[in-house]
Amino acid sequence: AKMGKKYQDSVKELEKTKLYDPSEALAAVDAAIAKLVNVEALNDALAAADLLAVTYGEADYTAETWAAYAAALEAAKAVERDLINDEAGVNQAKVNEAAKALEDAIKALV
Repeated sequence: AKMGKKYQDSVKELEKTKLYDPSEALAAVDAAIAKLVNVEALNDALAAADLLAVTYGEADYTAETWAAYAAALEAAKAVERDLINDEAGVNQAKVNEAAKALEDAIKALV
């Protein structure tokens, strides 16, 4: 699995300092773990949007619900791009919020 840049930077910093105190090494590992983000829900929501795009289109729904869906999809893709680019400020709450908003928008399509 591909490690995030923040994690890799933490490991490099740990290697440079040659930490010998186990408590310091443990703290460095804990800090790296705290930066990890679970993206499963976001990936699932984006996969559902991809499936929707293959099967249906804008003409199949009301303009209002499609606009809400399109906005939620763009926001979810922006969070995904931020994760890929290892942007500051992307955290679990932001990922969860984008995933839920997209899931809700898909369910609301009529």
